[in-house]
Amino acid sequence: MVAHKLVLALKGSSVSVCLGDYIDSVGSNDICERDHLDVELVKKAHENPVPKLKAAQNDNGSWTLNASLASALETTEEELKANIPGQDPDSTVWATILALIWLHATSQDCYDDWEILKATAFCWLRTIQDLPLLECVEAGNTLLGTSVDPSVLEL
Repeated sequence: MVAHKLVLALKGSSVSVCLGDYIDSVGSNDICERDHLDVELVKKAHENPVPKLKAAQNDNGSWTLNASLASALETTEEELKANIPGQDPDSTVWATILALIWLHATSQDCYDDWEILKATAFCWLRTIQDLPLLECVEAGNTLLGTSVDPSVLEL
């Protein structure tokens, strides 16, 4: 039954599930051979972005726009910098909002793993005056190919 749900999740349009222990215990190659799935797709689904984002988060709750963040967001640092919206908000604000968008878009099944990251980021974002939240969320959704509702990031 679990294997069947796993196959449906991997064949569906969204591959943002936390497979972790299940794939580790069964082995991605076994799943792929049995169910004719692409090994790279299974490996990509197995990659939980939370550890990468956790490692990249600053002590104050923000993220810095750098190569580590870009890797976690599956893009390039140049792409992140080129898409800073509007009146050029602080790149740390932009990076933090992108990280939160990515967590909401890709890791809902792992919310317990990242709710502290979100809470510390919110604490930091609350210190920013004139935060261009809506503008950054809209630009972030476009850049990341996501559709996170801005209301989930309301402080």
